[in-house]
Amino acid sequence: MRLFLTIVSFIYLPVDTVFLYPYPQKNFKISLNLVPKPLTYEQKYGIIGVQLNKGDTMNTENTDTALDLANERIAYLESLVKKYKFCALTELMKDQDFDDKFHRVFEEYQFAETSFTLVIADINYLHNVNKLEGWKAGNNLIEGVATQLKDIFALHQIYRIGGDEFCMVVRESSKTFEEIEEVMKKVDNVTFKCTKSNGYVNPSQMFKETDAELNKIKLARPNLEERV
Repeated sequence: MRLFLTIVSFIYLPVDTVFLYPYPQKNFKISLNLVPKPLTYEQKYGIIGVQLNKGDTMNTENTDTALDLANERIAYLESLVKKYKFCALTELMKDQDFDDKFHRVFEEYQFAETSFTLVIADINYLHNVNKLEGWKAGNNLIEGVATQLKDIFALHQIYRIGGDEFCMVVRESSKTFEEIEEVMKKVDNVTFKCTKSNGYVNPSQMFKETDAELNKIKLARPNLEERV
């Protein structure tokens, strides 16, 4: 006899199938897929199967035990998901979720002709701050930039994709390209580049050209040994 509990989450769970073998058997087998790449449709759901030994009856005792064990594993998986999905310092989503979101929004743009803006922002001279003032000062700088971005954009629009780099994917219905450029000028300690989706045929081209333009802007900044 088997009891299957299906967990459907509004966030993408980086798990395949988790098998729990409860009362009276005490060993557990957990199969996880923690690969930093866009997840398939099936991987967006975690399925927990609770299996009883042959001949066991589904009575209150072993059902409650199975559910208790399942709940323990759910809590454990949720902690893994949070660690996998979110940056501990800024509490923003990380690069693997950005890739998925960016491609999905680009597909919407292609099929529904709804434009959006990609923003790549780089923290000014973070490497030098870490080197000259220490990692605590560097972390303070990162948190300060993240806080400013959270004041401007919704949390689901902001991603920390590297040590000193943030990306925002913003639909036109939320903020226009011009509005985004204006508010980004007010963010301290960053260099940024905004790109509108119009005219692009694939997301890779859009990201690469935006990143290349940002690098040109960064090279034109003042002495890299100076902190801005």
